Amino acid sequence: MSNDNTNPTPTPNPEAAPQTAPAPAPRRRTGLIVAGVAAVVILAAGVGAGFAVALSGDDDDDRTEFSNSSNNGGPVSGDTDLDGMLDAAKTALTAADGEVVAIEERTDGTWRVEVQGGGREYEVAVDGSDARVVEEDNDDDGDDLALTEDAVRSLVEAATADTDGRVVQIGSDDNRYSVEVRPASGPSVELDLDDSFQVVGSETDD
Repeated sequence: MSNDNTNPTPTPNPEAAPQTAPAPAPRRRTGLIVAGVAAVVILAAGVGAGFAVALSGDDDDDRTEFSNSSNNGGPVSGDTDLDGMLDAAKTALTAADGEVVAIEERTDGTWRVEVQGGGREYEVAVDGSDARVVEEDNDDDGDDLALTEDAVRSLVEAATADTDGRVVQIGSDDNRYSVEVRPASGPSVELDLDDSFQVVGSETDD
């Protein structure tokens, strides 16, 4: 009886073979994207709401209130700029033909001048040596008095003799003049003057 030392080749056991770990399933990003969008929307809504609250929470006293004067009651103060007023009138006539009937000093250092001529009325913006027509209308009244250099000087002298302050506006209507004087403190005063430059009435702005 022969003795065979040859070991038989073991049969592989499929259950004993190492198992390869399955690849991880891809993450589902849909939920994260939706959540991120929702967070952005909520944040934007919060900012918008805060801005709305800030606006609605302002006290009425904090709002800018403008006076009836077109120079908006700004911080124009000191002595009357007579030279600037006369220069603005002359410069305005380079942009519109006619006669100057109103001159107004603006708070930003510019001027507004009304010129009438040929049945038209022109509002001219004057900034230094630059003048341009910003508004034009028909002029059917014919009752405005021309603001010549002599008239402007006489009006400023009469107005400041009556009310201490800075003349910021001169106009004419109904064959009379009106002059707005801004005191160093307190409300502006509008003076009415006749065609001989005499003060015939006054009104204080509220």
